[in-house]
Amino acid sequence: MTPGSRLRATVTSIALGLASTEVATAAPDVVTVPLVRGLNVVINFSYMTNSPDLVLSLERIDDEGYKWLSVSKISAADAQQGKADYGGSDTELRNDLAASHHIFTRFFADEDEHVGGTVLMASAEVFSELTTKGTTNIDVVDIPGEKGMTFSPGVTYERKNFRGSLNKVGIETQRIIVDGEPALVSVLHARGTLKARDLTRDYEFWWANDRNSRLLMRYKSEDYVEFRVVRIDNPATDSSGPAMSRFEAALSGSGTGGGGGDELKAEGNDSSGKLKKRDVLPPDDEPTGAGDTKICRAPANGLYFATGSAEILAPSRPALERVAALLKKHPDWTVTIEGHTDNVGSDDSNLLLSRNRAAAVKTALTTQFAIDASRLKTEGYGRKRPIDTNDTPDGRAHNRRVEIARNCR
Repeated sequence: MTPGSRLRATVTSIALGLASTEVATAAPDVVTVPLVRGLNVVINFSYMTNSPDLVLSLERIDDEGYKWLSVSKISAADAQQGKADYGGSDTELRNDLAASHHIFTRFFADEDEHVGGTVLMASAEVFSELTTKGTTNIDVVDIPGEKGMTFSPGVTYERKNFRGSLNKVGIETQRIIVDGEPALVSVLHARGTLKARDLTRDYEFWWANDRNSRLLMRYKSEDYVEFRVVRIDNPATDSSGPAMSRFEAALSGSGTGGGGGDELKAEGNDSSGKLKKRDVLPPDDEPTGAGDTKICRAPANGLYFATGSAEILAPSRPALERVAALLKKHPDWTVTIEGHTDNVGSDDSNLLLSRNRAAAVKTALTTQFAIDASRLKTEGYGRKRPIDTNDTPDGRAHNRRVEIARNCR
């Protein structure tokens, strides 16, 4: 079994567990995060107006290192404040991943390879020293964080090196959404007060507690910059893989799809994994008195949009391919594409956004994959059908989704 399939198998067990009433009070399982080609990692930034998401795609793993592509589109409100979209690429070099004690907190547009340091992963030496000794020397290359994640060459002069010691705080868990389901990831937490000439700044890092990945799961500087992984989607575009099998089973009425309204009924988990009641529940789709009708639905995991927009981002291509492949396999199916949002913004704006996003998915399926438009209906529910809490970044990421539904009985 491959590392990716092991994680997907674990996540499948999470979905089955949450669907069972006798284990409804259990927290999500603790999973690992194997780094595999095609992995998508969604990062939330708390310091911008609408907390935009950055989608990182692991494009390549080879003898040189790990190459990540990043893309995001910020909200109109942030653009009006002079902030910019961010995106680009970063290659974590093997030599740096082995022993570097330099950490870059941003991607720099003029550097595809951040030679001498790491961005998204801790080096093996830093991780080992924190694990065994409880402390490590570190050099954090930072610049003001109000502009975004990626900076043009023009701001290079603003870089500052904050140096000092990071000390291990402990092993904790961080709640994220993995392939549409809540899961806990074990993380190594470290913090330190670092200095750059006459400046002093507090830093905290949370890396995946896995010596093989050491992925940066959360980062915090002072009180105004926070980087947090909220969602991970595994590559699973083939027609016979486990993700496709669950997706097809859910829409056929013979299984759960992961992340849909049927799996998380009355309770959800907060960021620490503790259960909490939700204020609003998904409505029952079983029509009263219509015993021969049933609505089956499954989330289209891996769809990403620009913040506050219906623009579909490039990393969404595998998810669209998966939906199109299933529709071509079942030419008799007619489905409804349902858009959902979190609770950021007004009811009216979220309703319109959810409708527009559903319509954008329909357009992509018809124009890029030749799916007959008559087989695709669209609907938007705004923030009216949450499947998780809206009080945390990961909960809101869970609620921002597109689901596929059909009459399956």
